[in-house]
Amino acid sequence: LKCIIDAMEEKNFVAVTDVVKQGELEETFFFVLEGQLECKMQFTKITQEGNRKKVERFDPKLVRIYNPGDYFGELSLLYHSKRRGTIRAITDVKLLVLSRSVYKQILRKSIEEKSNRITETLKKVKILSMLEDEEYQKLKTISKEAIFTNGETIIKEHEISNVMFLIDKGKCIGTQTEENGKLPVKTKDYREGDIIGERALLKGEKRQENIIANRL
Repeated sequence: LKCIIDAMEEKNFVAVTDVVKQGELEETFFFVLEGQLECKMQFTKITQEGNRKKVERFDPKLVRIYNPGDYFGELSLLYHSKRRGTIRAITDVKLLVLSRSVYKQILRKSIEEKSNRITETLKKVKILSMLEDEEYQKLKTISKEAIFTNGETIIKEHEISNVMFLIDKGKCIGTQTEENGKLPVKTKDYREGDIIGERALLKGEKRQENIIANRL
């Protein structure tokens, strides 16, 4: 998020200026810092009269007011589509602006950095140390992302599983039952870059501890 904010540019528009116009191709995302804007949409009605089409255009209709903290044009970061309305500055305004091309560059860089980070972490796992670079890439490709909320149990003690986890973001704790009928006690802290369950991946052994998401 920080890299996206850092990439956004400040732009000022005086009152009664059209920031975007209905029908233009969407290429930019806007966040309102100061001032107020209005969005108006012009609707049309098309009817068929014999072999001719009749197009009836209505006066633009006010559909929304934008205030500081509001944003518009978010779909422009994902798709090439036309603006559905004209957005005009009611007062002088200050906006943060992010173009689609810059957003795509940031996204590509983020994906590449994450990919490299996962590969380097996998190379630290002893049971995977015999793999070649091409095999690491294949392993990374078949891996799936899983998201756990704070306090959620990822692994249960004594369950049988053949899944290994790599912590990409956040922290986990391990707990273990020392005596029947008593609450499990904390055994270990796991941090970003740690591997969980590598023995289960190799041998399908029962889990030796509970793994719980902590401050993810």
